[in-house]
Amino acid sequence: MPGDLFAFFDTAPAGGFEIESSLCIDGQCNKYEGNINPDDIWTSYLTSPDGKTTKEVKASVVDFFKPAICFSMKDQGKDISLEVSLEDCEFAEDGSLHINKSSQDYTFNIVIKAAKA
Repeated sequence: MPGDLFAFFDTAPAGGFEIESSLCIDGQCNKYEGNINPDDIWTSYLTSPDGKTTKEVKASVVDFFKPAICFSMKDQGKDISLEVSLEDCEFAEDGSLHINKSSQDYTFNIVIKAAKA
């Protein structure tokens, strides 16, 4: 699994994945948590810690020959598309995937790990 972005998502554990993330846009940062259902790894929902904000996040394969995935969501009235490739990822020894993506408009940090049984 280390170093293989597609295999990470393709081998979803029976309990799915847990997500911890932060998204900063124009200096305003928000934290979100959620789960990825193993039956639908392409759509997930992230919720703010206070439970008031839920974001739908869609994932799609950018190119089958290049290990890259695009995450799409709306935040603060903006459509955000984040193309994530291996250069943006770190596979930790505990099996979790750490994604760090930045541009001039946003910073996105996410940790995806197997859900606790």
